[in-house]
Amino acid sequence: MKKYRRKLQNLMRMKERARDRKNKRKHRNITWKSRVDDKDEKVLMRTRPSSDAIAGVTGKFITSYEGPYLIGKVICPSTVELLTEMESL
Repeated sequence: MKKYRRKLQNLMRMKERARDRKNKRKHRNITWKSRVDDKDEKVLMRTRPSSDAIAGVTGKFITSYEGPYLIGKVICPSTVELLTEMESL
């Protein structure tokens, strides 16, 4: 009898853990929203600087962003076409 009681308790504990994991997944799902509202807004573009030992350039001292650029066209919520200020004229 004790053997079955332990098995039942283990089973209940496993079900509770599975329910907790399922609830975590539900609440973690957050929809992403674009922050681009205006096409005339100026934005910075992130670059991936790399070090150059021959030129004596260290990557961590190079600027990580270029710009400002104007938004020319919104292709999808996370992708935009950028224009320089000269191109926008």
